[in-house]
Amino acid sequence: MIGEIVYLLNARFFHAPSWTIAGLTGNKVMLFAIGACLGLQLLFTYAPFMNRFFDTEALDATAWLYCFGVGLTVFILVEIEKLFVRKRLAGGTGGDGGSRSGGTQGGPRTGEAEDDATERAKKPIGGERRDGSHNEQAHGCRAARHL
Repeated sequence: MIGEIVYLLNARFFHAPSWTIAGLTGNKVMLFAIGACLGLQLLFTYAPFMNRFFDTEALDATAWLYCFGVGLTVFILVEIEKLFVRKRLAGGTGGDGGSRSGGTQGGPRTGEAEDDATERAKKPIGGERRDGSHNEQAHGCRAARHL
């Protein structure tokens, strides 16, 4: 469950780093959901009636350290992947001098491409528009448009 929570934190932005304060605390509903998941996990893990019902045992500190270590590893690996993606979007990967157009004419300079990639990376995923409305297609709610 810890790995899923940290992946949720990572996945808020496709390209931008999630280790910023805004990345970690920018969505109050998400924080509430994470708190609820952790609370229910602790109930499942330590409540005696749950242990009897599910035939489980409480975790010791070593097991929790292992869980958080795996979560931290997932977080770091996803952030490294996003770093490589940001660099690829910003500068290209071919031998074209760093521009997207294959040469020095007509395409954005490397600095402009980096700025553009950074701005795109700062936008949260999920189809939310600047005015707060949602793009139904981005949420997979195609049927909502027909109602």
